[in-house]
Amino acid sequence: MSLTLATVTTQFLERPGLSIATQKSYELTLIPLLQKYGRYPIEILGRAVIEEYLNGLNHLAYTTHHRHQSIVQALLNFAVEQGYIRVNPIAHLRRRKPDFSKGEHASDCVIRYLSTPQLQQMYEAITPDCRLNAVVRLLHRSGARIAELLALNLEDLDLQGQRFQVVG
Repeated sequence: MSLTLATVTTQFLERPGLSIATQKSYELTLIPLLQKYGRYPIEILGRAVIEEYLNGLNHLAYTTHHRHQSIVQALLNFAVEQGYIRVNPIAHLRRRKPDFSKGEHASDCVIRYLSTPQLQQMYEAITPDCRLNAVVRLLHRSGARIAELLALNLEDLDLQGQRFQVVG
């Protein structure tokens, strides 16, 4: 009797050692794949089918696409380890490249920064709004991500030392 992709995915998600957050992240990533192919026997999901699925995720940023591909890769590696399939059909599959027309860039590409006049113009535009002014200045000067900044609590701030620490 062959196992379905959904059954193997359930085993993959319930294996020991995964944090609840990782489990949830993997589950959310795999839901579209399961909606499409969950009832298929795991051994008939070949490279062409999975490649077509991954290529259909062109609405995702390329870094998110890489994450999806990595999770599907890990699922199929798990299926190999469990003996459900002999080889991972997407082993050595190349990752999608960044789409420069969407503003995506690889880490070795030039990253553009605002010029001094552009920064001045931005600061002038936000001056009337005290809250926005504080947020933008903190983001610009600290390099923190917006989610990190918004997650700060008052006790995370060292007002006397004029600093804060974020934990990723």
